[in-house]
Amino acid sequence: MRRIILLTFIPLFTLACYGIHAPGYDTDSEPAEPAQPTEEPLPTPEGETVKVPHVITDVEVLILESNPLQLQLQVTGYQTDGCEYPVQVEQRREGNEIIVEVYRNVPIAATCIQLIVDYNQNIPLEGEFTSGESYTIIVNDFTVNVTL
Repeated sequence: MRRIILLTFIPLFTLACYGIHAPGYDTDSEPAEPAQPTEEPLPTPEGETVKVPHVITDVEVLILESNPLQLQLQVTGYQTDGCEYPVQVEQRREGNEIIVEVYRNVPIAATCIQLIVDYNQNIPLEGEFTSGESYTIIVNDFTVNVTL
């Protein structure tokens, strides 16, 4: 029993006193300092932005008394942050489907507060409309169908 204890104790004592040296390990060098977190955002190319769509909660179609028929959308929704960048409205038409995009171009490096900002706007639709026709209007992810 004594022999087992000595055989176990001697190698452990030797390792404790002299340590283990791996090949290529320099014991004389200083340990590397850990990386410090930075407060600055990562650099991005000048002017690089991301398209941030508004959340649309309601769209009401207004039929204007005119000849030819004209439509206007009363759009209600919100933006999901407090950054003040200009709202962009783009629309395109594919037959009787009108697609409207409401968004802002926000710089990627922008830091915005989390704040709901209401959006209420009347948007005139481009083009002519025919009485008796049905139209599908898509504003971001909100869809409304109307028959004139």
